[in-house]
Amino acid sequence: MSQKARPHSNVTVSAASLASLSFVIQPSGNETLGSKFIMQPVVIALDSYANPVQVLISLLPFNDSSCTEAGLGVISSSTRYSNISGYASFSYISYNRAQTIYIKASNGM
Repeated sequence: MSQKARPHSNVTVSAASLASLSFVIQPSGNETLGSKFIMQPVVIALDSYANPVQVLISLLPFNDSSCTEAGLGVISSSTRYSNISGYASFSYISYNRAQTIYIKASNGM
């Protein structure tokens, strides 16, 4: 007589830790000082296996393309949690200085 396997208790499978943040939608190249950006950014958070990760994402302004020299102004409404699919959709993003900036997505505040 063979025994049937009994089902086990719940098994929770979670994503690994954050490995990358990537822009799915980038702001357009020309914006107006004090106005919300025409194209609002969307960022995706993934682990090393390309699974979505829920994390706090901040947008940071920089003066250089390598993102080492901090921008002089502030990006408004620049912090969001990614949803269960890993996406963070920003809205009402604007910048408070007239200058060229490079925007980097970062984990945390």
